[in-house]
Amino acid sequence: MGAGHVFGPRPTKPRHLDRLTRWDKDENGKPYRGKNNKKLSLDGHVKKYNRAVRAIDEGVGKVLAALKESGQLENTLVVFTSDQGFAWGQHGLKEKWMAYDAAICAPLIFSQPGVIQPNQVCDVPVNGMDITRTFHAVAGIEPGWRMDGRDFSHLLEDPNGHLEEPLLLINTFHSYGDDFLEALKTKDFKKLERKKVSAWMMMRAGQYKYIRTFKEDCIEEVYDLTKDPDELDNLAVDKKYHDLLVKLRKQAVEEFRKKDGAFVDHLPKPRLRGSRDS
Repeated sequence: MGAGHVFGPRPTKPRHLDRLTRWDKDENGKPYRGKNNKKLSLDGHVKKYNRAVRAIDEGVGKVLAALKESGQLENTLVVFTSDQGFAWGQHGLKEKWMAYDAAICAPLIFSQPGVIQPNQVCDVPVNGMDITRTFHAVAGIEPGWRMDGRDFSHLLEDPNGHLEEPLLLINTFHSYGDDFLEALKTKDFKKLERKKVSAWMMMRAGQYKYIRTFKEDCIEEVYDLTKDPDELDNLAVDKKYHDLLVKLRKQAVEEFRKKDGAFVDHLPKPRLRGSRDS
């Protein structure tokens, strides 16, 4: 990862993300964080983080060993997941508040000997609500109320399958429910900001990701994750992809509305020009 990724510029992204960074430069132009004798390079932060992860691995190993010793391993669905941790300079970030894969992706491993074949990888993106809905399906339990999550239990047996509905995700920071809705209605977008980052909604539909920021006169973002997995080339500012942008914008609103997302009726209008500055 180059210094440009950490410090910018990122000319196709919204203005507030163009040169956003949580890192400082040392005398050689390399990223670091901290002050005085607590300065630590990016590489140093990564090594420190990996030492902590090793302790987690050891703990998981003890749980699996206990299941095996008690004869319950083959009768237990084991699911390993976590918080997404910290960002390591991608898009200038340290915290993981953005809609980019480098910020929102987290480990997700399912294991059940004799039921789930080992060493399979499934590329279908899912979120936390989907996991809850899937647990109900695996246990053969009907949810006690309507759940917005998608059931992906069939992917445990066929990792090459797919889900009909796109993945949806929304980050409103510290505003929820009526408080969030009121902020949109009154255009109090400052309430939907945190450390120079604005709240957002995101849809992943096939190979494309669509991001819309809760901020006035802000460009949208569209990424082809097949060709651009690092999400550096925002297709929304390219006139060649205008029809795709319009299609994804409409689909995202419709999909959030299906989940009773009344907020979509009060979204700030995005910047609709062909490029960010033209």
